[in-house]
Amino acid sequence: MKSNREKTLQIVYHVTGCLMLLLFIYIGCNEHVQVIQKRQDTDYHEVEDYLYQEIEDKNTPVGIRKEYRWVLEDSLDGDTCLAFYVVHQYVNVSINGEEIYSLMPEKENPLVKTTGSNWVMIPLYPEDTGKEICVTTVPVYKNYQNRAIEFLIGSRLGIYLNRLESDLPQLILGSMAVLVGIVFMGIAFNNFRKKRQGDSLAALGAFSFMLGMWRLTDTRSTPLLMPNQPILLFYISIAMLMLGMIPLIQSMKNRFRKEGRLVFDICCMIATAVCLVQLGLQVLGVADFRESLTVTHGMLLISILVIITIIIYEKIRYNSKDKSHTGRRFSIICAVGVAADIIAYYIKGNSSGLIFTLLAFLIYVIVTGISILMDYREQEQKLKEQEEELASARISILLSQIQPHFLFNSLTVIKYLCKKNPEEAVEALEHFAGYLRGSMTSLADKKLILFNNELEHVKNYLYMEQKRFGERLQVVFDIQEDSFLIPALTVQPMVENAVRHGICKKAEGGCVTIASYSDSNSWIVEIIDNGTGFHTEDLEQLDDSHVGIANVKRRLEMMNGGSIEINSVMGEGTTVKIIIPMNYHSA
Repeated sequence: MKSNREKTLQIVYHVTGCLMLLLFIYIGCNEHVQVIQKRQDTDYHEVEDYLYQEIEDKNTPVGIRKEYRWVLEDSLDGDTCLAFYVVHQYVNVSINGEEIYSLMPEKENPLVKTTGSNWVMIPLYPEDTGKEICVTTVPVYKNYQNRAIEFLIGSRLGIYLNRLESDLPQLILGSMAVLVGIVFMGIAFNNFRKKRQGDSLAALGAFSFMLGMWRLTDTRSTPLLMPNQPILLFYISIAMLMLGMIPLIQSMKNRFRKEGRLVFDICCMIATAVCLVQLGLQVLGVADFRESLTVTHGMLLISILVIITIIIYEKIRYNSKDKSHTGRRFSIICAVGVAADIIAYYIKGNSSGLIFTLLAFLIYVIVTGISILMDYREQEQKLKEQEEELASARISILLSQIQPHFLFNSLTVIKYLCKKNPEEAVEALEHFAGYLRGSMTSLADKKLILFNNELEHVKNYLYMEQKRFGERLQVVFDIQEDSFLIPALTVQPMVENAVRHGICKKAEGGCVTIASYSDSNSWIVEIIDNGTGFHTEDLEQLDDSHVGIANVKRRLEMMNGGSIEINSVMGEGTTVKIIIPMNYHSA
């Protein structure tokens, strides 16, 4: 419970924050500065009057080159440049026939034939006034042979600031996505370091990071910041687009049922295979990433359709209304964003200014990430409660096993043997000490132990009981498997029940058989006795023996997904089967 002081502090903090917010709103709406400026910044304008011709050229990638010509009639100063933006085009610029600029891949480039997206900025001098400018462009892909180019003349700073202002929403959202991705991956890494769950959060963080990198490397402003790496920027951008859906699907698949998870895994394998094929085509020079962009868009749409289909399928089949599955429906907004961006891309012919996908996915990432963090917190709390419950169960089992009558009977046997057979008494004392040591050690065994260790504890117990009951208690071991893991004090309580409640209640005694073996899916331990047997309906009654069985069953389920099957026939005996799945991984 929070104290009054803590509650008061929280109220003060919240009130202070609200007052600050109101102050910011007021200042933003009403408080301004007065600016008087008589000199305007150097601006720029678009060249509209130029001669254009398309020339066939078999030596170019798509068989054509384009020429743009005009005469510089503007008065030029020292801060003037010619600027234009080209996408996947080679460029050559000359003034009065003199080449002053050229853009094309280096001849040593073994993998790529494109130059990516570039801002061409060429300084213009006052003496260039009246001269003819000729710009020649060579499209690398057919999709770009009809792409229009805007030629701007003016201030380099003015052009840059205008482009930055246009791309500001994309830059902000892209940076936010990268930051969110880094934070989520950092939290997931910390969880892995502490051996906690973090797979879904790590995958979501990777997707968010890739989403942000895709957008940041695909804006027109980025080539201005990294003018020497346009090819790298292009391939980073398209690679993020190609691979991004895989971590997204991996992050959300655990929120679906078994059928949905299977479909998602298949979808991820197909997407990965497609990426590998695209990579192979790129390396072999058959088709680079840009030429197979339609395939990438197709995979994005297919993945989105798969997600929506699984959501609808589970809604119809299971009519699930639990909170753990409601967050996944929020992914529909992502489908709308992707569809809107892809449609707009094929209408406009470029991705500049398209932020529907980025905004939709960023909202999804933040909401889903918070949901995953809340789930992790609940799981950690549940795990803590389970650990406390397991500790309580271990103590309960131990106390139920080390009963005073067993200790007294064992000591009485040892006392008797000391008089009749001292050497046998020493052996009995060693087994008795081994039994006590195994029981005490089990209190510290919070993790699974080897079945072989549990078996030694069982043998020590049975040795003492055989010394007590003599020929009335027969023991048979049929051990085929002993290298698997099992919770401590799992088999021994079942064996003790067989002796105390099965064999000892029979005048002539009987036999207890302990067997272990495996099938294709599980390790199996059987405790079989031919004692008095009991009605299995009595398991619902909470006497000492049945409490022990319930504790063992609960610990098996929690620690390694195991189970217990009990079959008993009155007058014939009881079979207890402990089943431990091979593919279970303890939390």
